[in-house]
Order: sequence, then C-alpha cells, then structure tokens
Amino acid sequence: MPANTVTIHVKAKDDASATIGGIGRKITGALKLPILAAAAGILAIGVGAIKMAADFDKAFGEVTTLFDAPKDQVQALRTGVKDLAKEMGLDATKATKALYQAISAGVAPGNALDFLRENAKLAIGGVTDLNTAVDLTTTVLNAFGLEQAKLTSVSDAMFTAVRLGKTTIDELGAALFNVAPVAAQMGVSVDEVSAALAVMTAKGVPTSVATTQLRQAILALAAPTKRQAKELKELGLAFD
Repeated sequence: MPANTVTIHVKAKDDASATIGGIGRKITGALKLPILAAAAGILAIGVGAIKMAADFDKAFGEVTTLFDAPKDQVQALRTGVKDLAKEMGLDATKATKALYQAISAGVAPGNALDFLRENAKLAIGGVTDLNTAVDLTTTVLNAFGLEQAKLTSVSDAMFTAVRLGKTTIDELGAALFNVAPVAAQMGVSVDEVSAALAVMTAKGVPTSVATTQLRQAILALAAPTKRQAKELKELGLAFD
C-alpha cells in the first residue's frame, strides 16, 4: 500500500505539473497575440508617419520652386503651413499643395498663409476641400483684377450664392470661369454675378448652365432689348 500510495502521489504531481504547464503555455500564447498586434500597429503608425513626412517634404519642395527667398523666410513658411494645417484641422500635405496653387496664381508668399486661412474658412463653410476653394477665389480675384485684400468679400459673395441658390462651392469652382472674365470686362461686379447665379440656380438651372447663360446675357448688354433689360433686372443685374 505505501508503494502504491507513492505511485499515485507521483502521478498526481505529474498531472498537476502538466496541467500547470499547459495553462502557462496557453497564457503565454494568449499574451503574444495582443503584443504582436500592438507591435504591428506601432510599426504601421511609424511607416505612415514617415510617408506623411516624405509627402510633405516633396510638396513643400515644389512650392519653393515658385519663388526666391532667404532660408529663414522659407523655413517660416514651412512651419507656418504646418501650424495652419493643425489649427484648421487640415492635412498638411494637401494644405501645401493648396499653397502651391495660391502662389502660382499670383498670391505673394508673404501673404500666402493668411490667404490659405481665409480659404480654409470658405472650404469648411462650403463643405469642400482647400484646393477647390483656392482655385475658385484665385479665379475670381484674377478675372476681376482684385487685390488680395478683397478676398473676404469674394468669399462672402461665393458663399451667398451657395446659401441663397442651389449650387455648391465645388460647382462654382468648376464653372465660374465661364462668366467671370466677361463680367469683369463689362463692369459687372462679383456681388452682381453672385446674386444672379443665386437666382438662376434657385430656379433649378444647373450651375454650369447658369454661368453660360449669364455670360451670354452680359454680352447682350452691348445693345440690350427691352426684354433683355427686364430679364437682366430679374436676375439682380441693373445697369445705368
């Protein structure tokens, strides 16, 4: 009996050791999964950050080809666009591409950050991206020969067309070139163009069609008939 007892005791011990060992291996295996997942996540974040930095450097490098400036001013612009992106909740690389577009359209590098900030407000209010907003406002400013100081009034006019009509900043950005140069040539103001487009689109005329029709109407101002004068007045365009 003692011998049997000892044998049983040893087997129990071995079974317990085996059980504990199995549990230990299971616990170790279970712990490895979240650790590996966390490590993979950290690695992905690191790779993503490196790519973002490389994309930003490339985009900003393209900006610097547009102008000559001392290194300290270039660095200030680089830091400024990053800070602006963070402040306005924008992607830094996309903001830098918008910066390129603004400067290439004639915005002075020293004023470019303020220009982007104002356009960021328009983009947020108009539910669009910064590039679209910059493209629209530079088109208007350049077509009408306006200084950058008029940017706020231009943004307000564009947003008024969106608010009162059935159009968007995206649609205006894609179509306003149809009418802006002719309007400027004929002395039609940005506010008048905006008001006319608001009226036309509110009646269901698509933005691209409205800008084309408005262009033709403005061209008819050279010698308008009574009917044309009446229609133009209904569109919010009144001329002496």
